[in-house]
Amino acid sequence: MLDHLAWEIMRGLPEHFATRHERVVIFCGIHKGFGLRWLRRGYKIALQTEQMYDETGKPLWGQTTKRARRLAFAARAADLVLDLSAANHRFYEEHCPGALAQGKIRFGPWIFPSRPLPFNPGGEESVAFFGSLGNGRRASVIDGIDGFPVRMLESGTFFDDLYRQVESCSAVLNVHFEEGVYTEAPRLLTSLYCGKPLVSEPLGEPFVAGKHYVPIDGYGKVENQAVFERLSRFVSDNLSFERFLLDNRI
Repeated sequence: MLDHLAWEIMRGLPEHFATRHERVVIFCGIHKGFGLRWLRRGYKIALQTEQMYDETGKPLWGQTTKRARRLAFAARAADLVLDLSAANHRFYEEHCPGALAQGKIRFGPWIFPSRPLPFNPGGEESVAFFGSLGNGRRASVIDGIDGFPVRMLESGTFFDDLYRQVESCSAVLNVHFEEGVYTEAPRLLTSLYCGKPLVSEPLGEPFVAGKHYVPIDGYGKVENQAVFERLSRFVSDNLSFERFLLDNRI
């Protein structure tokens, strides 16, 4: 999954984009740990993808002792940390106050392409779900959906194979691993590359239900293309990875 995310982030950069630094190394998914790879030369960006807290301050599954150690180490070893969720600010206050004080932490889903992507109107009526069913909550939510058919995609499928499966459906379904208000930005990114709107439980700011994504109980009540195009324009204008690199003079 992290390889897939890294691939999508990089393909969203302009073809001839160049950084100010001679060499930039991006560590994607720092909860996994990178060992001696932290010794590689170059400007180091640590990309943090896990959910520690939701938007209301509720603690989430990301807070294991091992992950906390790895993230704290990454915050010290990296030149800059990009955490995809602003709700995780509290985690750094508790575990990495020095990195916060040094101004090394940035928050927000700055992973999107710098150009709007086209809507794909093709596909059958079903809505695609991909990802782990994990603790059973997702399966329970999906079983309770009666407003549209859900197509469960083959587990472990990524890159172009995943795109082909998603493109055969009308939209992408997002169900939270744990109940809360937060954003699975990587799934949102894949839905954009496939040209499909996201049908989702409540996402965190700055994404607005009915405007940037379709609430589960609102599917069929809003125009898929309009929702998709608003999201695609919004993230390319405001949350592109290119803009993150430029704003931070990397």
